[in-house]
Amino acid sequence: MIEFIIANKTIEFDDSKTYFDFFLESGKQKLVKIDFAALLRELAQERMTVDEQLTNYLRYLERWVIDAPRKLGYRKMRKDGFHVLTEEQFFDGDGGEEIIYNLENTGKLAEEIICRLGLSGKKWYSEK
Repeated sequence: MIEFIIANKTIEFDDSKTYFDFFLESGKQKLVKIDFAALLRELAQERMTVDEQLTNYLRYLERWVIDAPRKLGYRKMRKDGFHVLTEEQFFDGDGGEEIIYNLENTGKLAEEIICRLGLSGKKWYSEK
């Protein structure tokens, strides 16, 4: 664990976890690793400010708190022989569950940053 002090608030960062985002860009699926350590370091050293753009980005990433468990559920249903009526990516194959857990890590950390920095009056999706 690494602690960062940002705006007089302590944010604990688990550097043993992996943080991903998944999105479409020009119609192509992209799975990218997010370097939260660098982001938090820049904020702690005041080389970057907590502005509306960062807040919106964190809220965008926070969606994984809901979407990742949903993907896991649908993925399991598909494995169990159910027909899932969506063309959504469930990362079928080896390592797929790990990818989804890493997406969920991203959502939880984004949510924690939002709450610790007071960017939202409450936690949106989960409790800690």
